[in-house]
Formats: sequence, C-alpha cells, structure tokens
Amino acid sequence: MEATGGDPGRRITPLRSNLKWSHHALDPDPERQRTSPDAEQQDQSRFDAGVQRFGRVALGAAGGLGVLAALAMSTIAMVDRHAGPTTTVVVRTPAAAVTAPAPAAAAAAPISLTVAGGNKKGPDGKMHDSYSKTDFAVTAGQPLTLNITNKDDAPHSITSPAAGVDIIVKPGTHTYTLTVAKSGRFFWYCKLPCDDWAMKHAGFMAGYITAT
Repeated sequence: MEATGGDPGRRITPLRSNLKWSHHALDPDPERQRTSPDAEQQDQSRFDAGVQRFGRVALGAAGGLGVLAALAMSTIAMVDRHAGPTTTVVVRTPAAAVTAPAPAAAAAAPISLTVAGGNKKGPDGKMHDSYSKTDFAVTAGQPLTLNITNKDDAPHSITSPAAGVDIIVKPGTHTYTLTVAKSGRFFWYCKLPCDDWAMKHAGFMAGYITAT
C-alpha cells in the first residue's frame, strides 16, 4: 500500500493486528462460546481488516497534515526569497545660492570751480557773471564734493528746486556737497541777484545737473 501524503516514494507496510480476536471474552453465555474454528478464523479476519482500515485513515490524516506543513514552509521560503533588500531613498535639498551684495559705487572725485562777476563774454557782446563749470554729472543718492572759489564780494548760489538742491556759495574758497536723490536732468541757476541775463542762460550763472 502506498502512502497518500508525505514522501511519494515511501511505501507503507500494511498494518497487521497482533491482537487475537475472541468473542468468548465478550459473550458470557457458555453455549454461544462453543464455536467452530472456521468461525474463529472469520472473526479474526474481520477484526484484522478493521484494524487496517483504522490504520489507513490515521496515516492519511497524518500525511495530509504533512503536506499542509510542507506547503506552508514552501510559501514562507518563496516570500523570503522574493523579498528584495530594503532600499533607503535619501533626498538632498540643494543649498540656496548666496547672492553676493553688489559692490558699492566708487565715490566721485571732487570737482574744483570758480565763480566771478563780469568775466565771460556773452553772445550779445557784453561781459557777464559766470561759473567756470555749469554742468554736473552725479550718481543719484551719492554726494559730489564741490570745491568752489567765489571771487566776487557777494554770495551766489546753485539752486534747483526740481533736484532739491540749494547751495549758497560764499565769497572765498569753500567746500560744498551736491546731492541729488533721484535720477533725471535738472536745470539750476543762481537765485541771488547778480546778472539778470546770466542767471537765465546755461554756461553762465545757470546750467544742468544730470543724475543717473
């Protein structure tokens, strides 16, 4: 007889009973205990057959349990084999770029100039008051140093309401600061009474301030 479970190559030797059947122990009637040898043999055969049937059922159950256990172990092994190594993903955030501050603009070099009365001939053929320099280029928000020598005995000015500039130039040599807060081209003039014609004409007692 072949096993129904476990190793298919394994053969199972049929169970044979080592027990001797006797109905004498089960039947107290003395008359019925007098049986022939053939009856005894038949009873023994039936008893052995019952024992073998019981053995086959027990072996089948044990084999089924073995198959289930083998399947469970195979499943665990397959899961173990197919489970890949754990992968750790590291996300690195790039550092923010550091913007270097813009270098400060170099300070403008000081400008030296003079102002005098009746020292420059105009298109009308007459001599007029004038500044030696009447056009100024500046950087908005940055001061420009002016070294002015006033050769007249009266004060003069560099005045531009639009640019927010009003410098009073006293007689003698003095240092002044010209600062314009905004960009643009602004007309300036001398606001103190001196030469009426020169106060209205650029290149004499008037001119332009250009701020960038």
